[in-house]
Amino acid sequence: MRLSNIVCFGAIMGLLTTPAYAYLDPGTGSMILQAIVGAIAVGAASASMYWHRLKSFFRPSARSEDQSQADDDQQS
Repeated sequence: MRLSNIVCFGAIMGLLTTPAYAYLDPGTGSMILQAIVGAIAVGAASASMYWHRLKSFFRPSARSEDQSQADDDQQS
């Protein structure tokens, strides 16, 4: 019932549109492309950062191993 209301509303709004007579210059396309490439770059950098954090969470670091060896040496 709800989906049919949305489809009917969309169809009515589509039929009631008027021409915009707008102009998009060639620079607009390159700006949109630049925004898309930038968003992909930010996503890749974020994914890389979180991937390294996830890997370091599951892999013991060399510093913690050195610290545990120093603690063992002090106890003996």
